[in-house]
Amino acid sequence: MADDEEAVELVGGGGEAAADKDTMSSTLYDRFDEWRSHRYILPRHYKLQTEEDTRKYSLWSVNFMIMCSAINTKMLNPNFAIMCNPYSGNPESFPDTEPFGFNSATYFLPMCTLVGVAIASIFIGTLSDRLGRKILMLVLGWVSAVGSIVKYFTRHTFWSFCISNFIFGFFLGNLPIGMAYIGDIEQNKKRKEHLLGMLVGCFVLGNSGGGIIAVLMADVGLFTPLWIGAGLMFIANILSHRYMIEPTKDIAETPVDIEDKFTLNEDDEDVIRPDLIDQKTLWNIVGGALLDNIGSTGLFPLCLSPLALETYYSQF
Repeated sequence: MADDEEAVELVGGGGEAAADKDTMSSTLYDRFDEWRSHRYILPRHYKLQTEEDTRKYSLWSVNFMIMCSAINTKMLNPNFAIMCNPYSGNPESFPDTEPFGFNSATYFLPMCTLVGVAIASIFIGTLSDRLGRKILMLVLGWVSAVGSIVKYFTRHTFWSFCISNFIFGFFLGNLPIGMAYIGDIEQNKKRKEHLLGMLVGCFVLGNSGGGIIAVLMADVGLFTPLWIGAGLMFIANILSHRYMIEPTKDIAETPVDIEDKFTLNEDDEDVIRPDLIDQKTLWNIVGGALLDNIGSTGLFPLCLSPLALETYYSQF
């Protein structure tokens, strides 16, 4: 009888073990089901790698912002020759441009904007590394939109307009941010070159598009295109705020020694960037670009301004 009781106890013990196993399985299943149905909120920058449409919209918002900034930079160039001639017959021309003559004033006015852009471009990349690409892009965009309006209300004198062009020129140099943004989100060499080409294409399109807008609005007013520039910057800011995604800053990359960079194959799909930059090569590129710009714009006051003025006189 004792054996039977012991056997019953053993069976009962086995039943309790089975019950515990079922309970454990049920608990694990419940936890798995909870994990499977739970919504996890990941950082937004993951969408740049996981959602192609999100990535595309983010890039195009950056391209559009760069294009609109370029439009603002070159918006009034066709009208400078008329602005700087007090005897042009246009009521919106400056009363005087002292101490500059006609050609010098025509050249000096757009240079005020470009000098601001050039100075800002030196520091803008470092600032975007510290503050973030998106926030700095939006700050520059909103200030540029306000700057176009301010420039319209400083149009009555030559020097007030030059000063406003110089000040707000600091907020038009966002091309380095766009290029850095592409470097952040794309590691593939060929795709990166393609995206950079599109970005520069939007920049060049904006440079030419600004002048075209001024020509089309010639009958409306010399400074009226500034309102179009402000509107475009407003739209670009809204789109960037909505679609541009800040890339992550903790991208893990394997360091590459500067001496080993020449062993990289041009056909490699993914080229790891070196930690250091060859300063000699960098400054050769910078110097060549500077001399190229000096040569390409040096004839501006001698050719374009008299030609525009002669055309204006022939029409009126």
